[in-house]
Amino acid sequence: MTGQPSTILDRIGNTSLIALRHIRPANGARLLLKSENENPTGSMKVRMALAMIEAAEADGRLKPGGSVVEYTGGSTGVSLSLVCAVKGYPLDIVTSDAFSKEKLDHMQLLGATLHIVASESGRMTEKLTKDMIEQARIIAEAKGSFWTDQMKNRDQIAAYHRMADEIWQQTEGRIDGFVQSVGTAASLSGIAEGLRRKKPIEIVAVEPAESPVLSGGPSGAHNRDCRSIPADPAAARA
Repeated sequence: MTGQPSTILDRIGNTSLIALRHIRPANGARLLLKSENENPTGSMKVRMALAMIEAAEADGRLKPGGSVVEYTGGSTGVSLSLVCAVKGYPLDIVTSDAFSKEKLDHMQLLGATLHIVASESGRMTEKLTKDMIEQARIIAEAKGSFWTDQMKNRDQIAAYHRMADEIWQQTEGRIDGFVQSVGTAASLSGIAEGLRRKKPIEIVAVEPAESPVLSGGPSGAHNRDCRSIPADPAAARA
């Protein structure tokens, strides 16, 4: 037997594209769902978690025996926890009681050390995000950890370019639009870039009604209720 033994990280990506059979638009458009729940952590975020860690390993920002830190509401944290567990890096996660206990428990079960920042009545606010970022910065500085810093880390975009390639291959290029809910919008941006390198398709974002930043509104506290944002150049296009 030759080559490296496989790990659960080899199961990241190549998720199914499933056609809806009973929901059919009046114009006859074909609707397809990308089943990112098939990834090891049940989320597309594991794609970007692996990309950020591997890029840091490649250029020396993350050395053997090093550690990692990040601030996250859960999906990125669970994904980083899995990647770091497989690769053997201690991981500090800055998170909050505003996020689901299930995700916090999942991160801990995968070996992450959690640092909980208190929220205002369990809501996600701009202040909470800033407090989490600052706590992550302090930990990274004190421990000399590699800080993935997801809101600024461009290494993750490569993972979404690869996802765009998957979608293109699975649709055989028969795609006219892409719709996705957004947080930091890195995944939407990366997938849009990848698809538009092949064809000028429509890109539509979905964001919380209470924090309609992409459509020109103010940021605000929200409980993850979402609404569709029209696809126009100023608002919804990546």
